Amino acid sequence: MFTGDWGRKWHSLIPHSTWDALPDAAHFPQDTHGAEIAGLVIGYSR
Repeated sequence: MFTGDWGRKWHSLIPHSTWDALPDAAHFPQDTHGAEIAGLVIGYSR
């Protein structure tokens, strides 16, 4: 996981990338935001 600044920097360097922030997430976002992450992944796979 990255801070917002680092994530936006990486996003700006990778063509066709996406940037989705999880503002309330901490070190283990899969434990607290699993459904939201799954929704993002499924949305991008369509």
